[in-house]
Amino acid sequence: MAYATLDDLKLRYGATEIVRNAAEDGQVDGPPDMPRVEGILDAASATIDSYLARRYATPLSPVPTVIVDACCKIARYDLANGGQSTPSEQMRDGKRDAIKWLEGVAAGTTALLDANPIATSSSFAKTADRPALFEPRDRAGLY
Repeated sequence: MAYATLDDLKLRYGATEIVRNAAEDGQVDGPPDMPRVEGILDAASATIDSYLARRYATPLSPVPTVIVDACCKIARYDLANGGQSTPSEQMRDGKRDAIKWLEGVAAGTTALLDANPIATSSSFAKTADRPALFEPRDRAGLY
């Protein structure tokens, strides 16, 4: 499940840029190569999940806006990185910032609001909630 869509990319970065970078090879402003776009969005989402999985149940649902933004930043860079185009410094910085933010979430220095945290404990339960397999001996040593 991708955390962003082609429409999310267009909304954030403008249809002209996204269509130009998402067009099929050899076309300047043709229709977007949807399998490529979807693959890049899926890969960006998998990258995000790889950072979140230690602290949150993934895939996230509902998807927080900050995750859509991070997915778009990563996907924008990857869309521009191929064919006849090269990512700009702004695109490179956007992806770098998104990854740095995800590292903060993974390290626990940044919280992800409205996401379901998973239990993260290195200790074990000290009580049992099931019956013992053996009954204790009575005073005479008999069972």
